[in-house]
Amino acid sequence: MFKKLSLLFFLVILFTSCGFQPIYITKNTNFSIDEISIISGNRELNNNIKDSLLKFKSDNKDSKIKVSIESDYTKDSLVKDNTGKTVEYEIKANVTFTYQINELEKKMYLSEKTQINGLDNSFDEDSYERNIIYNLSNTFVEKFIIELINAN
Repeated sequence: MFKKLSLLFFLVILFTSCGFQPIYITKNTNFSIDEISIISGNRELNNNIKDSLLKFKSDNKDSKIKVSIESDYTKDSLVKDNTGKTVEYEIKANVTFTYQINELEKKMYLSEKTQINGLDNSFDEDSYERNIIYNLSNTFVEKFIIELINAN
């Protein structure tokens, strides 16, 4: 019984003191995204990015950042079967963040691409594509926030 309790105590101490902290808390995010404007691009991708960036809007932060977003999204056919139906697609997404910190304007270009298999049901394929767009937008936002943390 004593061995089990000591092992449990040891494991609790080990796992609570491993030093894990979420990435946005490890560095002080002393910035606020004050203004977000969408210039052009895929509406769904841009709206997902904007919704994710709104989490970083605050009135009591030191530096205010203005962000504009441009995106480009393409879905190209890679492989077709004998009937001409697309079996495999390539999805490319490019995003340009133009941001202004303390009267200094910078640009950040991000690009991702992935290949997906075509599905028989068009509803399932559309749902899968929306899921991929959502995941890509989260990836872009995470990279952009890391850039902002390092810039401040």
